[in-house]
Order: sequence, then C-alpha cells, then structure tokens
Amino acid sequence: MIRAGGETSRATLGWSLATIAGLLALLGMSRMSSLRSVWEVLGGAVEGRAAQDARNDGYYEELLDATVARGAGGWRRGPSEIAPRGWVRLHETDGVRWDDPFHRFRLNPGADFDYKGAPLAVNELGLRDRPTTRVKPKGVRRVAMVGASVLMGSGVPVEATFENLIEDAIGDGVLGDRGEVELLNFAVAGYRLDQLADVVVTRLDSFDPDAVVLVLNDLAVNPNWSRHVVRLVAEERDLRHDFLRRVVDASGIRAGDDPRRMTAQLAEHRDVVIEGALRVARDWCRARGIPLVLLAVQQPARTSTFRERLDGIRDVPRALGIPVVDIADAFDDVAEPERLWLRAWDRHPTAEGHALMAARFLTRLQSDEDLADLIVGAARSRGDGAPHE
Repeated sequence: MIRAGGETSRATLGWSLATIAGLLALLGMSRMSSLRSVWEVLGGAVEGRAAQDARNDGYYEELLDATVARGAGGWRRGPSEIAPRGWVRLHETDGVRWDDPFHRFRLNPGADFDYKGAPLAVNELGLRDRPTTRVKPKGVRRVAMVGASVLMGSGVPVEATFENLIEDAIGDGVLGDRGEVELLNFAVAGYRLDQLADVVVTRLDSFDPDAVVLVLNDLAVNPNWSRHVVRLVAEERDLRHDFLRRVVDASGIRAGDDPRRMTAQLAEHRDVVIEGALRVARDWCRARGIPLVLLAVQQPARTSTFRERLDGIRDVPRALGIPVVDIADAFDDVAEPERLWLRAWDRHPTAEGHALMAARFLTRLQSDEDLADLIVGAARSRGDGAPHE
C-alpha cells in the first residue's frame, strides 16, 4: 500500500540500505527467559523431524492455544513454549467472517482488533494493509501478494510488515527509480496453497494487478498440507477446482472418514496438489499477460525441514515456468533466531524478523535486474517502465 502522499525519492542505494540497517538497530534484541535456557539444557533443544513438524503446524495453522499445546505431544515443548489460553487463533476473533464456501473464513473488512500483542487492522477492502482504492491509480504499478500468516504480519503493526517495508524501500529508490509501486497484501493466516491459488483467481481481478507474488511456506509441503482439503470433504463443501476433485477421487476419502485417515490417504498426492494449485494461478496470470512469481519464506529457526522439502519440489514451478525468489535464508546470520519469535510459544517473526525478510528480498532483486523488472517494473531511466494496462 502506498504511503500517504505517495512521494518517491531518489535515494542512493547506500542510504537506503543504511535506513534498513537503522530500522533493525532500533527494533532491538529481545532475550529468551532463563526458563527456556534450562529446558534447552535438559534436552528441549534436541528436536526431531516429527517434533518440528508439530511446531510448524501449530505456528502456521494458528493452532497455538493452550488446549493443543497441552495435549498429546505437549511434552516435547519447553514450559515457556505452552501458549496461554488468551493467545487465540485468528478464526476465534472478530477479525474474520464465515461467509466463504471454499475458504470457510476470510478477513472482515474494517475490522480493528488486538491480535498476538499488536493491533491488526483490516482495511475496507478486506486486506490486512494500509488504506487503498479498488481502482488502480493512474501510473501506479500494482503487485498483489498472496500468502498466509507471515505475509499477513501476525503480531506486528501494519507499517512493520515485510510487504510494506519492501514497498517503502522501493519508493525510497533502493531499486532505482521505478515510479510508484503499490504492494497489496491479500494474506490470511492459515490458508493452504489451494486456497492461495483460489484467492488469485477469485479476488484479484477487480484490483487490476501488474504482477502477482505467491508466498510459499511450510504449509504447502509439510505433512499437514492437506488440512483444508480434509475440511472441505468433511463438511461436504464444493471443491471448486478440478485438480482437487481428481485428487479426492484418487485418494478415496469421503465425508465421515476419520480426519487422520483422510490425511494419510492424501499424503501421496501432495505434489499433484502443488502442481495443480500453481497451474491454476499461473494460467490466470498468463491469460492477463502478467507475471507470477513464487516467494519462499520460513519462520525463524535453527534448523529447517522446509528447505529440504522446498528443494524436493523445485522441479514443479520450474516445469510451469514460474520463477522462485527464495528468502528462507533471511535469518541465517542471526545467532539466536528464537529472539525473533513473537513469544517463546509463537514462531511468527517479530518486526525485526520482518525487516530482515524485507532486506533479503530487496538484496535478491538488486542482484537480478530481470527479476526486479518482472515484479516491480523496469527502471524509468530505461524508458520502458510503464505499468500494465
């Protein structure tokens, strides 16, 4: 979303990077409690793949309430990692409305409430972003970003989300003079990849984007990737997309089955769903002559099964002709990534974490002019930076 006034300065690259560095310094460094340190000494830091998957599922799916944390598997978490009962999930707030037959819930336009320790305002168009207009202003290049809770900015102010930090840095000239570039945030916490593809084909048209960035995280590849499909079948909802219908038929699942059984039977079809969802989004973009780019992100962590799984599916976007911007390494230079968690029990990145992701994304675009042109448009000095009509 464009800042008030929509001003664009031609700051030097060095000045812009210094601004980002200053932001990181001002955000400061939080410290983990001594209780967590004791737990790590006792073995809590030794985490197998299954335990990490359980944590990631809770992190991404917003299942961080105390009942889940204290249930089966809760022993794997340190005492400080158990979420208090007041740490509610997004769909337990007034910030959503339950009126979508496929997504089940979506952000409530105009909602303004506290969520995970920070204000969460939803603009009048239903976006977790600064105010904007549905009609694209003349001369503005619009980039639609579609994703889940990290992109939505759970637990950080709207001005501190990495989406808005990137937009502000572009406006300040970190990528040269690109004219006015507006990033729109279509993220909803907990959405799976099939939902993100559906957001592209059902929500973006009226906003007339010039490029689409689909944010990919562990939700698409971890063992719990099928949660949304399972719920659609269990609640006998319309699957909407042919690739989902084919997968459900092939798996043999049906309403009334145990959800764990459905998850197990869907497991082998993961890559088919990834390919189907990306194809749906790609075809929508191609029909309108606009680029689709994948952006890979993860939560701050010492180790990552996400990167292994991402490597395992790279052939899918490559075969579809979809470029990937990988910033999963945004936290690699942080000695203690836990300090970038919102709380000991919640791995959503803090404002400092968002600043690191924004800086890494901008670094990627600085090193790849063609990719930068694809997403934010060509530099005006080259005379070919007109936005898509």
